[in-house]
Amino acid sequence: MQIAKQRLYLNADKTALVEVGHAKAATLYCTPGDAIPDSAVERFGLVDGKLKKAKSGSDQKENKPSPNKEKKGGSDKEQKPGGGKGDPPKPPALTDIGGIGAATAKKLADQGVGTVEAFASLTDELAAKLTGMPPAFDFAAAIAAAKALLPPAAPTDAQ
Repeated sequence: MQIAKQRLYLNADKTALVEVGHAKAATLYCTPGDAIPDSAVERFGLVDGKLKKAKSGSDQKENKPSPNKEKKGGSDKEQKPGGGKGDPPKPPALTDIGGIGAATAKKLADQGVGTVEAFASLTDELAAKLTGMPPAFDFAAAIAAAKALLPPAAPTDAQ
């Protein structure tokens, strides 16, 4: 299993994954932090949670980003939480976690879990007390994805 490092889309016939902005992008497959099963890693040729570069003559040619992405710089959603050049780093949002959309993020925020940091620190006990979550919501996977979005902890001086 790999953890997605970029937003990927399935093409219309579900035979290939493509990047954000690609002309053949049809259905969202994963967002950064989502778990990708080994079968999909092998099928779509993913490396470290990203599309690997297409080889000439292969059916992976669809994985190249569209020319518009280069010209326009892409959308805010495809940029890493650091923002653009010279911008201060932007913290990840709850909606950057797979399985959490705007409605679920609002329900979480209304219950005091409004940041990725707060969500990543949830215990099983606290997670069980949250109300209004989708029935099939996988807290363990979502918490792991939230932790993956956070910067590594600073080392302590205690040795």
